[in-house]
Amino acid sequence: DASPWRGVGEPPSPERRDPLTGTGASTAIARVVGNYTGDEDNTFTFTAVQTGVVGGDKQLQVRWSDEQGRSGILNLDALNYAPGEPLEFVDGLALVFSEGEIIVNDNFSFNVRAQRSDLEWWVPEDERTAAIFQPSAWQRQQTEEFGAPVVEGPYTGTEDQEFTLTIQGS
Repeated sequence: DASPWRGVGEPPSPERRDPLTGTGASTAIARVVGNYTGDEDNTFTFTAVQTGVVGGDKQLQVRWSDEQGRSGILNLDALNYAPGEPLEFVDGLALVFSEGEIIVNDNFSFNVRAQRSDLEWWVPEDERTAAIFQPSAWQRQQTEEFGAPVVEGPYTGTEDQEFTLTIQGS
């Protein structure tokens, strides 16, 4: 039997004007593109400044910083960004964000490796080339508290039961 519980994506109800959306983790997918031109290995961290939808009507910014103390802001609202387009930020690197929601203070990071000198002959050739290691998942996606689906409503059963959540659609 289907439960009367409701979750993310449910239409508005009399008690709730808007559909439920990301009260948990960010859903936009980030990928790094480009050729790293920096002189040192580095780690970049990106943190959402406010909650919003990538390419949406409201202001949406993500702050970046690196191990060298540099930082900047990327604007991801409709006036400044179209989902899927590369957005350059530093050292030949650019980020591409999918459509989706980003939640304030959620963050992800990624590492880059600088080009090594050919004089370092003992290091395998594939480890001497500059490299980009794709971002981790958003930090909140990695936690049970925020990465779990949002489910609301009272359980009206009389016995403990185990439920299986099935995701339909895309």
